[in-house]
Amino acid sequence: MNAVPNPITATPIQDQYRLLEPAQKYTRAFCTDEEIAIAEHIRAFVNKELMPYRHDLEGGWHRDEKLAKETLHRLYAKLVDLGVTKTNLPEKFGGLAYSPVIRQMINEELSRADIGLATMVGKIHWIVSVMAAAPHPNAARLLVHFILSGEGQQILADYGGRSFLPSVTVPVGLRPTEQLKLLHSDPAEVALETEAIRKRYTQLFGV
Repeated sequence: MNAVPNPITATPIQDQYRLLEPAQKYTRAFCTDEEIAIAEHIRAFVNKELMPYRHDLEGGWHRDEKLAKETLHRLYAKLVDLGVTKTNLPEKFGGLAYSPVIRQMINEELSRADIGLATMVGKIHWIVSVMAAAPHPNAARLLVHFILSGEGQQILADYGGRSFLPSVTVPVGLRPTEQLKLLHSDPAEVALETEAIRKRYTQLFGV
């Protein structure tokens, strides 16, 4: 009596993985064909430029921290050149103005290579980060004053940011600041717990 073939194992391996391709795993109920095409482009980039260095991102066989950091920053630079770090910025500020949906799709594809690298790309790159290497400190101070002003805070709020200035108008759909439940902490108390937190972290993660 012949055994009934398993429908999974009987399917060629390349066909099984087709379910993980952007056109299959992202439903058009929440994304467009253009966004799927972007995800496919990112996936191809990941396969060619990131996947070959997955082991180096962990420091190789010997868990070399220097190798891991160098690889992380080298691959991150490639992603900057690709433009993925400006997907969340409005076009008038030099960004790509991608929707939150496609940004999550990009993050999903990058996570296939390394979740840490994907997190670096997915975080919001605040404009104040330029001050770390500002050639003109006084100009940087003026930028800070503008960002913290009512006008600067309103611009941030208009693009989904959060401000605690009472004069700032909250965008429709975003809960007013006064309705948020805020958690307050005493810096002095937190400082006293620093060593205990470090020990606990080492105990849990071994680093």
